[in-house]
Amino acid sequence: STLGLRSISPQLSLSFSPIKNQSLSLSILPSFANYDTTLGNIPNQDPSINGASYRISYAGSYKNITARVSNVNTKNSLLIANGMTTTSSDVRYKINNMSNVSYTSFISKQSPSKLFSILNQSGQFANWNNHRLMYNNRVNKKVMFSCGPNIQTTTRQEFINQNAPIASFSNQTFGLVGTMNYRINKLETVTPNLFFGSTRFYDNVVNSTNNNLASNISFGINYRRPFWGINFRYISLNHKKNIYVGIHTFTSNFFLRFYRPRQQKHLHSVNLIF
Repeated sequence: STLGLRSISPQLSLSFSPIKNQSLSLSILPSFANYDTTLGNIPNQDPSINGASYRISYAGSYKNITARVSNVNTKNSLLIANGMTTTSSDVRYKINNMSNVSYTSFISKQSPSKLFSILNQSGQFANWNNHRLMYNNRVNKKVMFSCGPNIQTTTRQEFINQNAPIASFSNQTFGLVGTMNYRINKLETVTPNLFFGSTRFYDNVVNSTNNNLASNISFGINYRRPFWGINFRYISLNHKKNIYVGIHTFTSNFFLRFYRPRQQKHLHSVNLIF
């Protein structure tokens, strides 16, 4: 069964620069909602529910170092069913006008729904993080090469309650990645990329598959425009082949996969994002 929900969410934003070359910004989105009691029963007979989401970010530079860090929390938002917390960072050290060293990270956690409108959905939890240290060299205005180590970990859980997990799987992928970014014009870029590494599988409920290590080699090409793009990727995971074709837009992603190997419940999270 489903329940209707009416929500009002005003946005409050603040941005300021406390010192030169440093800036902070904060956005808060409170939510005030009421369930439509004509469509179903309300737990505790209370039709009102409140929530909030926020984004805080920092950007700054000092000599040859630039940094950007942001944190977004929609875990208690009423605008989406499953809230998330994400933290992203980008730190770069400028070597000269043509090259730099960069560290980028992205950490995301998706929590089960807090809304009573999704009554038949079991609890879902996902944790995804990626860390990459790269050397970047710009050959000219159109071409840039990058290479370095990358590590990515994904955990997905399904449970009835906090202490009763039905399934819990983790994948850890680590290795070396190389990319070439070619700018066709101001709006279009093409990025061939190559990855050599390994993927380790963990079954956190049934430990029989723990520490299974598989070779992971992939080659991909990304074509990007401002609001959409196409991704093609060939993956050889433990000598089993996959081909992915993805279409991503400003608001959504769509993926096709040709050939599904045996470890299908694990493989959806081992494809690196470039």
